[in-house]
Amino acid sequence: MSRLSCSPTIVAAALAAVVGSSSTAPAVGAEPGASQDVLTATRNHLVTAVSLGADATQPAHPVAGPTRAPGGAYLGTSAMGGEHQFGSVFRIAGSELQVLHSFAGHAAGDGERPLAAPLRAADASLYGVTLLGGTANRGVAYSLSPSGVYRVLHSFSGGPADGSLPSGPLSQGADGQFYGLTQRGGEHDAGVLYRMTADGELHVVHSFGATGDVSTPAGPLLLEDGVLYGTAAEGGAHRGGGVFRIDAEGGERVLALLGENPQDGRLPTFGVTRGGDAALYLPTPLGGSHASGSVVRVAEDGTHRVVHSFGARGDGSMPSGPLLRGRDGTLRGLTVQGGECNKGTAYRLGGLGGLGGLGGLGGSDPARVTHSFCGGEGGATNPQGTLLELDREPLEGTGHGTRIGAVHWIGLSSTGGAHGAGALFGMQ
Repeated sequence: MSRLSCSPTIVAAALAAVVGSSSTAPAVGAEPGASQDVLTATRNHLVTAVSLGADATQPAHPVAGPTRAPGGAYLGTSAMGGEHQFGSVFRIAGSELQVLHSFAGHAAGDGERPLAAPLRAADASLYGVTLLGGTANRGVAYSLSPSGVYRVLHSFSGGPADGSLPSGPLSQGADGQFYGLTQRGGEHDAGVLYRMTADGELHVVHSFGATGDVSTPAGPLLLEDGVLYGTAAEGGAHRGGGVFRIDAEGGERVLALLGENPQDGRLPTFGVTRGGDAALYLPTPLGGSHASGSVVRVAEDGTHRVVHSFGARGDGSMPSGPLLRGRDGTLRGLTVQGGECNKGTAYRLGGLGGLGGLGGLGGSDPARVTHSFCGGEGGATNPQGTLLELDREPLEGTGHGTRIGAVHWIGLSSTGGAHGAGALFGMQ
């Protein structure tokens, strides 16, 4: 049995696409300059920029989206691949892929299986976490300096005073400290929200899992005016997880409990995003009227409702990352399955006028599939994580098809690409 198989339910959901189908056909195409158009690798204006997994030591099967870096570069993590096969941190600039760190695993005291994108902090260093590895094999927090110096900042050990199995990305507060979640550990072994200095000194802010509380927190944290908002995959009265807010002193309020009926969202694992109507929106990989995932809206008073159920014919299935609020006011996301070819979709929530009136739609469905991933000719499949919005920038890529202008959205897929191990892709 692999180490991954002993992880909590949410980990299985996060890695579901790694065993998905992919194309092994080599990509053919051009390498345009910065002022030229790019070429589509698949239908609906999508370009495959860089394919992962060219050999066994290269990054493979990322399950989180990219992070922007200076100079038009992108940063990411891969759950597999790397020199030791425990995952990696990588950088993509143009068509060049550079491995910044290959995780060496528990036996070496290093991390294993990064499931979250690295955070580029105020000091220009990268900070992140791995699900497993470290001295207790319960995950690590790490840093990577601009000069390439890698450090394990903290090895999680579980128990009442520490977390275990971190999976969400780190967020940096106005105080310069880092905040994150673990799925286990804490007073009830149901996960913690922690605060950590740049030197790795860690303090548990809140332990989840008390009576009436949610458990197994996961996903990114939303920081607003000293308050942290997030999601927990399990627990609550209906055992469907929920949405919470926690202040700087650790005081918690559960805003919404999911799973109250079969059509409700379940297993919320990707955090929350503030919409233009001031409500919180979150995708869930399970639940909804088709049992294929949903998007849930949580109002300021804590009432919630499903605004979209995935899984209808041609629709996406199993949302695979956080929602991004675009400059046009819409929310954008990815599903790892479903769509025209059942290899994932990109979707838009709300009309191009934004989300200001979404709460007044009276039950009408505001979601629209903007792209179905189908692979072919080295195309991306099974996208995971969140999208990045660009200023319609040129993206160097490979493929064939209709010429398009510069891309508007960037993401990572867990499969597909020229080697079947995922790719960086761009969309109009």
